[in-house]
Amino acid sequence: MPGEGRLVLSELDEKRMPSGFLRAVNQELPEGYKLRQDGQTHIDPVGGFLLVYEGIEINCTFASLLQSRREQLEDTVVGILFS
Repeated sequence: MPGEGRLVLSELDEKRMPSGFLRAVNQELPEGYKLRQDGQTHIDPVGGFLLVYEGIEINCTFASLLQSRREQLEDTVVGILFS
């Protein structure tokens, strides 16, 4: 099911993205797939990005990644503090 996905960045990350980045990414995608930058929508400026494709949103923001690893990180911190 080839199609086009959207990359949603913060305004700050959008300004920091190197020229030619999306072109390089698109060259690596299988034929029929394309990723475009969504310059109309922005996320919180904490860093990271959203990938949106066929109604599915993959949240790769810093806050989301930290939340997904919270339990593991808490165990590690407790081990360090109380060992």
